[in-house]
Amino acid sequence: MASEDLSIIQSKAKEERTQEEQEKLACIEKLKNKKTSEQEKLEALLSIAIPEKNREIYRKRYKVNSKLIELNPNIRGILNRNTANKAIDLDER
Repeated sequence: MASEDLSIIQSKAKEERTQEEQEKLACIEKLKNKKTSEQEKLEALLSIAIPEKNREIYRKRYKVNSKLIELNPNIRGILNRNTANKAIDLDER
């Protein structure tokens, strides 16, 4: 599972991390950055959670779903009401 892998990577000292592990952590930082574009966030998530061979399927699905949401105000309204307006800080309790 991606979250378990990330936890293990984060617990390692920087010099013990592989290049792939460093890249996953860089993706996490992109996701946290408010200036990261929606497309960059999608790629970061795919990089962390989806094997390379399956990523194109998710890119296409995202593109189609984004268009459907944009064209349907009812769906957009439901999503807006049921999703967080800002990032959720899991450390903040």
